[in-house]
Amino acid sequence: MWRTIYYFIRERIGWISLCVLQIFFILIYLYLYFYFHKQAFDLLIADWGYLLLLTGTLLLLFLVIQFIRWYPFYRRTELLLHEAEKMDDFGHLGKVSLAEHKRFYQVMRRLYQVASQEKNQYEDAHQQHLEYMNLWVHEMKTPLASLSLILQKMDIHALPEEERNHMKSMEEEIEKLNDELDKVLNMARLDDFATDYHIRPVSLLESVREVIHHKKKSFIRLGIFPKIEADQDEDWEILTDRKWNQFAIEQIVQNALKYASKMEERSYLTFRFLKKKKSIYLLIEDQGPGIPKQDLPRIFDPFFTGENGRRFSQATGMGLYLVRKVFTALSHEITAESEEGKGATFILTYSIHK
Repeated sequence: MWRTIYYFIRERIGWISLCVLQIFFILIYLYLYFYFHKQAFDLLIADWGYLLLLTGTLLLLFLVIQFIRWYPFYRRTELLLHEAEKMDDFGHLGKVSLAEHKRFYQVMRRLYQVASQEKNQYEDAHQQHLEYMNLWVHEMKTPLASLSLILQKMDIHALPEEERNHMKSMEEEIEKLNDELDKVLNMARLDDFATDYHIRPVSLLESVREVIHHKKKSFIRLGIFPKIEADQDEDWEILTDRKWNQFAIEQIVQNALKYASKMEERSYLTFRFLKKKKSIYLLIEDQGPGIPKQDLPRIFDPFFTGENGRRFSQATGMGLYLVRKVFTALSHEITAESEEGKGATFILTYSIHK
């Protein structure tokens, strides 16, 4: 309250100064007049105190009335300044009494209308873009599915070795395209995440098994072996959205496979399950080249590819960024540890469902 009164007085210090100066000059004038005319000078001296008290009381009364009319509007704007979370909070400021507040309110209403129009235009454009992206991804998936079906129907073993290698390369590229299209589709849907997720109890162990099954061709082709280390008697149930959580795990696995495959020796991708207090931890450990120390703090930044991305493959730098974004929306946590040349470990933290 004292800070509010300070703001009120500070804005009206000019009025107060003018009023005090007027009183001062009037008193000086009266003093000089009666001093030189020697008329009722003693009476004037006695009445100065009453004059100052009267003018001071009137000034104080004026300021109190102004403050009573000014404070409700100031209080509402102060609350908006510190507590407003969305644009619609500024749509109504309540009843205003002072003329300057009414003008300010009119400006605010006009600003709100303009902002609402721009917001609606942006949302319409965004929705059109999202619909186009969904349509485009599905249109691209149709010919890819046809190509994949054609490859499956072909008797690859009857072909010469060189052609078999070409077919395997084609199958690998089709798989990469499918993965990237899924990434594009999920990235477009992330902006509308609130309408596209359902939190419920999910078995984390079963989710990991489904991801491994979905990526089994990649595991076989790249010569990397998945290994699950979990107590089968434990309950690995968590609260999450099954689809989005599996998407995030798939992105981590895809990254691990991509970089671990660049190593000359065959390796393992280990899924280690731990339970401590009220949390379940999933550690995904690869035996790839590891992440350079200087890159580790930035691997979740958008479009950051790092030294490995430039050295081993044409990385987009969006996979881990999407993982962090999904995990943040789901209230999960993800961190990474790595030592260059000794692989990387991604630590996924979930709350236990009870």
